[in-house]
Amino acid sequence: MKCYLLVLVLAYFQCFSTERLQKLTIDEFLNSTQYKSLSLSPDADYLLVHSLRPVWESNQYEDALWLHQTKTRQKKLITSQLHSNIKPKWSPTGTWFYYLVNAVNERSQSSNNEKYLHLYNIISEETLLIEVGIQNPLAITWGNDDNSLYFISIASSQEDNKMNENEWKDVVQYRQRKPTDSSTLCRIDIKNKDQKISVKITTIINIDFLVGELLLAPAENKLVFTSVSALVENPHDFEIYALDLRNVSLLSKLTDNKVVEQNLQLSPDGKHLFFEINSIEPTGGKYNDKQNALDSIDLTNGKIEHWGKGFNGNIISYTIRSQGGVYILGQLGINVQLYVQQLSSKYVMLQHGWEGTYQLVSSASSPHSLSIAFGHSSFERPFEIYFIEHINQLYVAKAITCGNQLLRERNLPRAKIYRWINSEDDRIIEGILHYPPGKFGYAVKILMDMGNITKENKIDVYCDTMDDHTNHLFYGWPERLYILYDEKILYRGGEGPHEYSVPSLAYFLKHNI
Repeated sequence: MKCYLLVLVLAYFQCFSTERLQKLTIDEFLNSTQYKSLSLSPDADYLLVHSLRPVWESNQYEDALWLHQTKTRQKKLITSQLHSNIKPKWSPTGTWFYYLVNAVNERSQSSNNEKYLHLYNIISEETLLIEVGIQNPLAITWGNDDNSLYFISIASSQEDNKMNENEWKDVVQYRQRKPTDSSTLCRIDIKNKDQKISVKITTIINIDFLVGELLLAPAENKLVFTSVSALVENPHDFEIYALDLRNVSLLSKLTDNKVVEQNLQLSPDGKHLFFEINSIEPTGGKYNDKQNALDSIDLTNGKIEHWGKGFNGNIISYTIRSQGGVYILGQLGINVQLYVQQLSSKYVMLQHGWEGTYQLVSSASSPHSLSIAFGHSSFERPFEIYFIEHINQLYVAKAITCGNQLLRERNLPRAKIYRWINSEDDRIIEGILHYPPGKFGYAVKILMDMGNITKENKIDVYCDTMDDHTNHLFYGWPERLYILYDEKILYRGGEGPHEYSVPSLAYFLKHNI
């Protein structure tokens, strides 16, 4: 009885405090900060965070790169014009990290419009600029140490592009090969002698396709990379290749399947390559599996292993554990939680944390560190980046960023989750019904224009409670769906089915609105 009263008191004060908060305005919502990537240094002392926010005065978004100290919680702005296609990455020792910028300023611009690779040193707090050509690299990776890098750029020259444009002016060359469809692999060597830094760039080989990601496997002395194509038609255009640096004429294909491989990462021993897979065409069966999965390939013998045993959801992302195995961000329904898997033969283990969505994850590569950084958001918590020293600290994690602090001081819109069953495969599907700020649980009106009704297009809608099995039948999707509150339209659906139409209809039917 005492516990019951305590829960009621806490709920009362929570509702009272929520009512005292100001309502969230549209301008405040549009000014929120998004986080696009993060990278933890090998020893977990520093964290790189890529943030994105609108700058209305200049009519553009600001791509900012921040350097956070995980112990002191101090931060430093590295650049506000980060090139978002290349994710910043730490050097093997964690002394340097590279990044690209979109800015054209006096320091990084030449008369020939050359592009520069930026190397930032956390000890000297200075940036080294390396000229890499007239186009930004497609992919970059560190070499065996802090003194070498590899990068891949488009092989065609500016003259080749101009000749091709002049020849095919006003003509759409669909499916025709262009000069920009091949790549060049280069190596950067940095020497520091008598406090003078010299840089040498060597061309290694030309590659007959575009490259998406690049990674060095030091244990095998190989470069692994993904092939990509501007046209997403042929799944065989998206594969993983390995180049033997001892003999660059030996280019081998590691995969040959009908999926897209992405997010390449190496195991701690450097002998296993992890990658996400995503289907881009029907598999030929009754159902087309569009959920991402996680695989690894043994670089010594080519054996492929499937990860995520016992998990039937969608793998959003992952990161390598310093002691072996992986951390997985897995989605079941609308929730994305953090899982751990030590071996491919073992089952994944859910790490109990907050409800909501875990986004972005990065771990320290040092075997002496168990630290991880991640992003999280929920209906009650705005999106922020968190840092913990051990996976068991998920419940008590503290935010290392504060880009959305204003949202914490606002009465955020609340929502209800509804579940129904897909009659074709008996899977439970989750949907969300969002309420206006301060109007949680209020009744709303629904108006439907059913249009042409056919029995072939009937839809089974289930109520959200497990003890109510009332089956409501609709014939056809409504051509227009309106949800009103105080005679104002809150939602207007267009033609065809919409993600939130079914759970919304289930709610309205259950409560006889």
